[in-house]
Amino acid sequence: MPRYSLTQAELESMRLRLCEGALALFRDHGIDAVTFRGLADSLGVSHTLPYRYFENKDALLAAVRVMCFAEFERFVRERESAATSESPATSELARVLAVVDAYVDFVFQHPVEYTLIFVTAQPPPQRYPELLAARRSLFEHSVELVRRCVQMGVVQGDPREITHAVWAACTACSPCTSPTNSSMAAVWRNSCDRPYSGFWAWPTTTACLTATAWFKPTR
Repeated sequence: MPRYSLTQAELESMRLRLCEGALALFRDHGIDAVTFRGLADSLGVSHTLPYRYFENKDALLAAVRVMCFAEFERFVRERESAATSESPATSELARVLAVVDAYVDFVFQHPVEYTLIFVTAQPPPQRYPELLAARRSLFEHSVELVRRCVQMGVVQGDPREITHAVWAACTACSPCTSPTNSSMAAVWRNSCDRPYSGFWAWPTTTACLTATAWFKPTR
């Protein structure tokens, strides 16, 4: 009897199911619990099935991170699309502010996904081209948004350096990377809600000060 061949849609469906199962294991038990055997047991499938889709655990986690990055970008772009203003210049600035605000909200609304893609140890993204592309996609889009603001004269500085500084400040100061206590998380949330004055409000972080110096609107 000939062996049944899965369609591309079925293959992608199972791959997604494995990724979602791995994310659930990470959410409930941490990174060490994400094993092929544990994943198979949690999904009720053969222990050999994950190996048909992923070479090893790193490859599986890379695919999960790609999935999380896609959700992160969708979340941010939806917020950006809703940002409006009266003039073209302030509209571009409103879009940048919406991206920063969405970044902050994603941390609090999706802490598991954020931790997996930004905090946990992982192999160089160059090893997985799809992951590298996912990492670059939203960042390069953010650089372009800032570039438009610079061209319109509402922001001063180099667009790429500005974007690097703001992203680094958000990541370094987030409660996921510095979870010392709940009050620290509250300060971070309050600071990032005001991307200009807020960064000044927390002078203990050099990255935040640097971000403010570059990202201060012109008058």
